[in-house]
Order: sequence, then C-alpha cells, then structure tokens
Amino acid sequence: MKRYLFQPVSEPTAKILGEVILKALQLYEPRVKVKNIDIKAFPDDNMYKIDIFCDIRSLADKQYKFTGALSSRGLVSTSTSTY
Repeated sequence: MKRYLFQPVSEPTAKILGEVILKALQLYEPRVKVKNIDIKAFPDDNMYKIDIFCDIRSLADKQYKFTGALSSRGLVSTSTSTY
C-alpha cells in the first residue's frame, strides 16, 4: 500500500486500494471473511476513509467493522466495533 500513499487521492485509486486490502486479507488472514470494503477518497484532505466489514470465524458469531483513515502520513486513526 505504500506505493499509493503519494499518488493523487482519487476514487479509482480508492478502488485499487480496496482490492489490495481484500487480497491481502484473503492471503494472510484465513480466519477473516470480508463482507465489504468501503473506501472513500477525500482529495481536499489528501486522505482515504476505509471501512472493512467482516466476520472473524474464531470470535463468536459477531460481525466486525474496522474503520481507519489513511493519509500521506500513514494510518491516521482506527476504531473497531461490532454490528
């Protein structure tokens, strides 16, 4: 993902980031079943807001939402909740 940090923030790049995240989770974290990845581009803030909705097989029957913001400074903030 580092290669995208200094690219112009745009919706097409957001789509690529979503695909990269999905492939990485599928490859490196088989316990996670991704339901949806929602990435919104905020060009004026030079930032992406990322929401990942997933099930974690080893953690009860809850569904999780991971939220973060990615900017040229790296990962700015994160939070986790169940839904």
